[in-house]
Amino acid sequence: MNERSPRRTHWDVREVALLGAFLGGFAGMVWKMSEIFLADLSDLATAQLEPLGDMITEIASAALGGAVLLAVVAAIRNRILK
Repeated sequence: MNERSPRRTHWDVREVALLGAFLGGFAGMVWKMSEIFLADLSDLATAQLEPLGDMITEIASAALGGAVLLAVVAAIRNRILK
């Protein structure tokens, strides 16, 4: 008897939202760090960098956006495959 386990056809919305939060937060962090590191070095000494709180807020909003986007995609996919 070689029974195969049933193929999982739906996505758990919570798991996908967590993945989206991770990917969105990582992308936001890379974006903000690239803005700092790719700045012209001559301007870096005199430039006023954003306060840390603003940077954290933008990274958190990217994480939230990623979570919401992937959760909506998973919910729509589950609804279509239902």
